[in-house]
Amino acid sequence: MACLVGLGWWYGAGRFAAAVDGWVAARRGEGWRIEASPPRITGFPLRWTARFASIALTPPAPGDRPAPWSWQGHEVTVSWSLFDTGGVHLGTRGTSSLDIASDGRRLPILLDSEAIALRLDLQSQPLQRATGSATRLALSAPDFSAAAQRVGFELSYDPTSPLDHKQLAGKLSVSLERMAVTLPGQQQPAPLLSGSVSAALMGRPPAAPLAQAIAAWRDEGGTIELDPIDLRSGAVAVKADATLALDGENRLIGAGTANISGFDEAVEQLVASGHLAARDAPLAKLGFTALAKPDPKTGVATVALPVTAENGFLYLGPMKIATLKPIKLD
Repeated sequence: MACLVGLGWWYGAGRFAAAVDGWVAARRGEGWRIEASPPRITGFPLRWTARFASIALTPPAPGDRPAPWSWQGHEVTVSWSLFDTGGVHLGTRGTSSLDIASDGRRLPILLDSEAIALRLDLQSQPLQRATGSATRLALSAPDFSAAAQRVGFELSYDPTSPLDHKQLAGKLSVSLERMAVTLPGQQQPAPLLSGSVSAALMGRPPAAPLAQAIAAWRDEGGTIELDPIDLRSGAVAVKADATLALDGENRLIGAGTANISGFDEAVEQLVASGHLAARDAPLAKLGFTALAKPDPKTGVATVALPVTAENGFLYLGPMKIATLKPIKLD
């Protein structure tokens, strides 16, 4: 019996290696640039895992323009298991790099993680579905850096959904554990965020280059529905929902409602980040206290405030808390 299991696994390993090689060859035939170390097949007795010391991927370049992105990773694995015949599992650890071509310039992003895992669903066609997670993640980009104890996500997208902005095209759910985002010149330590965010894409962008697709989606009334947003930072807790879109300059616009508890600490964080003058903090706390009501479920004092994005600024109630720059797509 053991001999039969071993022979079966070795036979499967050969077919799995051939499938991986075939996928690489097919992509190269389509114009992809792929550099990969020879894979080592492991996983006996019920899993087949192709292990690459390193892989570099670059998709075909559109016309005379640079490729939209390129990625290089180390300790990369591709797995298929008899316990999960409907999915392919991808993994990597250590440092990887992602270079994105945007607005005629290269945007380098470095990722470092104890482990990144991704599952691609093979059975949900035409719906595309993926789930993933990263532990001890650090991300560095030109305009910000971020670090998190853990990040998880679930993504689904239907490439055959209607272009109608009233129809659901995709969903994304993200969970965070102790995540901090740091901006250039930021003087105070970034608050640690934990919680979850769910987003729904209304209206499918048409098949076109990215800038044209997003412009068409925007002009046809496409929106992103954020519901729910449930985030915590220290004593501050925020539960919110919002509808977002893009204006003619590709700046975020939209509106929603935020229910905030722990607002005294929230005011202190706004002062520390420079979004509220220290002299205005006592009045802000007094105003929040006057507006607060007990949460019907927990009894915790909570204040409900409108959140708006317009004319290039993000407002929490009457307070301007962030500048919204145009999103570069070309």
